Amino acid sequence: MAVGIGLYFAWPVEPAGRWAFICLVVAVFTAFRLRRTTWPALISLGMVAGVFGFNAALVRTMLVDAPSLEREMRGADLEGLVIAANVDDGGGLVLIIEPTHIDRLSQSQLPARLRLKVSQKQVSLWPGDRIATRAMLWPPSEPVAPGAFDFARQAFFQRLGGTGVTLAAPTIIQAARAHGALQDDSSRAFIWLEQIRERVSRRVIGVMGAETGPIAAALMTGQRGAIPDDTVQHLRDSGLAHILAISGLHMVLFAGTLFWLLRAGLAWVPRLALRMPIKKWAAFAALIGAFAYLLLSGSAVATQRAFIMTALMFLAVLLDRPAFSLRNVALAALIVLTFRPESLLEPGFQMSFAAVTGLVAVYQNRELQLLRLKERSTGVSGIFSLLLIYVTTLALTSVVAGAATAPYAAFHFNRMATFGLIGNLLAMPLVGMVIMPAALIAYLLMPLGLDGPALWVMGWGLEGLLWAAGLVAGWDGAA
Repeated sequence: MAVGIGLYFAWPVEPAGRWAFICLVVAVFTAFRLRRTTWPALISLGMVAGVFGFNAALVRTMLVDAPSLEREMRGADLEGLVIAANVDDGGGLVLIIEPTHIDRLSQSQLPARLRLKVSQKQVSLWPGDRIATRAMLWPPSEPVAPGAFDFARQAFFQRLGGTGVTLAAPTIIQAARAHGALQDDSSRAFIWLEQIRERVSRRVIGVMGAETGPIAAALMTGQRGAIPDDTVQHLRDSGLAHILAISGLHMVLFAGTLFWLLRAGLAWVPRLALRMPIKKWAAFAALIGAFAYLLLSGSAVATQRAFIMTALMFLAVLLDRPAFSLRNVALAALIVLTFRPESLLEPGFQMSFAAVTGLVAVYQNRELQLLRLKERSTGVSGIFSLLLIYVTTLALTSVVAGAATAPYAAFHFNRMATFGLIGNLLAMPLVGMVIMPAALIAYLLMPLGLDGPALWVMGWGLEGLLWAAGLVAGWDGAA
């Protein structure tokens, strides 16, 4: 399937949809006729997958196709609906808007969405607000060099028809909260979710401060724009930048903590523990929690993959099946590529699946060995044995994930973290035992206004994380 998607994006011109569909029908018919053979059947199934991937990319391109700015526009008056309003590292706002009017453009020429940087300070906007402003607009930028990252392609699939910066403070024409601007809008569900994410981000940053708050907001809502550039650079040079991208690690820690808390709580009731399948009850509730985390964290490609893998794991618990296998990894990749085939070309997809494939390949046949070692670990010596197992497993995980993602990091970013293993050994215990469990508790208590202590604990863990990142990044030859 990936070969077909790659072939579509490498095609010199846009292929005709009818011929792609005819090729798919022919491939399916051929596979059906050869179903009773061995090698011919496998080859024909491979052809079906490749042609299906080609068609998936073609259909996706047709669905997201929208007008884009063709030239720079200086001083254009515009009106639009705010879809997202994210705080950046300078304290300003970056808006995603659906324009309803732009000077010198007809309705048929309007981009589906624009990304606007609000250059004025002390501006408070929320998703769902209808605004008017004056801005300088540009078309999406092309690659800076042959083979470099294509921002225009990424913008096309995000339906972003241009970027810009405001020349005047935006004026609210209709406030979402005051006038119910979302009642008849087709994007109301998405905007409602963005409002929740924005409230959570601002609440977290307000409680925790400018040093650790933006990182906590990134881990809880996926909004990373407020993280200072020097912090991001330290995390990259220390091999800890993956912590900012909500992926399998975060999803497993979040949903896993919820699973064990619920199961432990139910186990305190003997009548339930002895008569009811409390493990399956906890798995079902954790699955719902994982889906909520997917929505609140922005549903990035890595997060989608992580949710699919986590959902398969909990479904396996519900059906009494093995939870970890390379088959599940392949199934997750097929689901993501079917609905978002353009993600094949994104660094996040490549690095995420490279890491999880390597980890599952290493650990899927060692679950029983680890369980036996834990069962034999009793007394004081058992504590040291468990600690040794934890450190060894953490080191092995860092080595496998680092080795799997290093070629992609070198290709896309031209950088490699030399001491990434040391950085992960120092920081990952804090992430697993302090930061993510505190994030879960903060989410559960936030509707009651009691999230302050959990956020303080999370901030303490993040301070340790930043200390480890700064220490490792400061060594000579760290990157």
